[in-house]
Order: sequence, then structure tokens, then C-alpha cells
Amino acid sequence: MQSGCAIMHSANWDDLRFVLAVVDGGSAKAAAAALDVDHTTVLRRMSALEKHYGVKLFDRDQSGYRPTPTCHAIVEIARSVSHSVAEIEQKILGRHRRLEGRVKLTTTDTIYLCGLEDMIAEFGTLHPDIVIETHVTNSKLDIARYAADIAVRPSRAPPQWLTGRRVTGLSFALYGATTEFAKIDDPLTEQCAWVGLGEALAGSPAHGWISDNVQPERIVLRADSFALVPAMLLSGRRLGIMPCCMGDSRDGLMRIGPVRREMDTFIWVLTAQGHQSPQRVRTLCDFLARALRRRKATMEGRP
Repeated sequence: MQSGCAIMHSANWDDLRFVLAVVDGGSAKAAAAALDVDHTTVLRRMSALEKHYGVKLFDRDQSGYRPTPTCHAIVEIARSVSHSVAEIEQKILGRHRRLEGRVKLTTTDTIYLCGLEDMIAEFGTLHPDIVIETHVTNSKLDIARYAADIAVRPSRAPPQWLTGRRVTGLSFALYGATTEFAKIDDPLTEQCAWVGLGEALAGSPAHGWISDNVQPERIVLRADSFALVPAMLLSGRRLGIMPCCMGDSRDGLMRIGPVRREMDTFIWVLTAQGHQSPQRVRTLCDFLARALRRRKATMEGRP
């Protein structure tokens, strides 16, 4: 059996692309869509790789493909290779053709406020002739009808007409004002008010968790945007659910209890299935995927 580093030395880049696609997509079907191949091709390549190197790359269960420790070691190195390849391609392209034009991007307020705004600004300095039109909304724009070129959105499983990369997790926790909750035993038994979530966030795992765990009469405020929740929590003795990337960075708020893993979801960079995106769109997708992965710990509520 070979180690991850040994495999990296002997594997070709095409093999590694398949491994990365399965890790990012979480399934053979998602990887096939990202690589524009049949999903049976992905299955054959993964099986052949495991047989050739004598290692197990993925544990397969009903939830999809879970990378083994060996696979994690390969992926860590493969990502650096991927970034280098992308940089080389960009330098070659830059010598012959300057990227320009408009890209329509849609995302949620949470992702925009948790770093995407800065990422877009950084991309603008690298590609000043690309104009990014950003639509921040908790409604789902129809990418299939070209209302947007790229969607950066949270989802446990994106619709089948979209394809892309799962770039990081997005975790949630319970928060309250530091001045009000210096000590609290069990937030679910405390007789205090709650901030609920409105219908605009009905698809969020947090909305479902509140519906299942909080008595309706204890909800005194509702927000259609996570961006509104901090002000509601700071104005009284109230509890609420927030993405960790927002709650942990807000002065005056404290996380109450651990990250609520039952609400975990993922952030995806998505485009329309079956549509050949122009180079400027692919370049922005690659840039955002790398930038969001660098914020993985923050998005997942880890130190």
C-alpha cells in the first residue's frame, strides 16, 4: 500500500482531477457533472485508481463519498498543484487575451458579509476589465434562464440543473447578548424570548431547527435575513440561531453552547448544467472556490 505522497509522485494530473471532483462534489454524479463526463466514467476511474495503488480513497455510504485519511493527504497536495496549473493557464491566457466583460453573480447576504465582498474586490484588482454584477438575495435566481452566471449559495444538495464545486461547510450556533447571557445552563429550557426566521429563510436548516425546538409563543421577532439577527439579539434578552461566521465576529454577542452540527450545510460555487461558460466566468469560479476554501475554518465555526 502506498502513502498519499507516494501516490502523488506517480499519479498523473488527469487522475487527480477526478479525485478532487469527487471530494468537492461529494458524489460520482456531482463529479461527473463538473468534469462533463458520464458518472460511470468517474466510478471506473476511482475503482481503477484504488486497485492500481492498493489504497482505499473513499468510504461509500448513503450520504455520498467520504474521503479516507489517505485521500485527504492526496487532496491537500493536489489542491496546490491545481492552483499552480490555474496560475500557469492564467499567465498564458493573459499574454494573449485580456479577460473582459460582465459576470452576473448571485449570493446570499450571509456569504456576502462573511468575506465574499472582499473576495470580489480582490478579483477586481486582478481583472479590472471584468465587471461583476452582484445580486445579494435569499431568493434563488434562475441560473438556467441566465438571470445569473454564477451562484455562490448554501445547500446540502444543489438542484440537478446546476453544476459546480462544494467548497466549504457552513455551520450554525446559538447566540445571545454577552450582557444578558453571561451564564446559562440549558437555552432550550430557559424562559426567554427568541428571534425566529421568516419565510425568506424557510429553506435554511436553522429555520427548520427553530420550528422543531422552540415553542412558537416564545418567538417575539422574526428576520428574513441573518444580517438583521445581531441587532435583534443585542436589544434584549433574546436567543437566536446564526451562521458562526457572522455570530463569532460580532461584538457584544456570545456563542451559547457548541456548534449545532445538525444544522450543518455546504457552500457551493455553481453554474448552469450543460452550458459552456466563457473564460471570464470560469476564472471567477476558480478564484472564488480557492478564496472560500481559505476561509473554511471561519465558515465552519472552528478556531
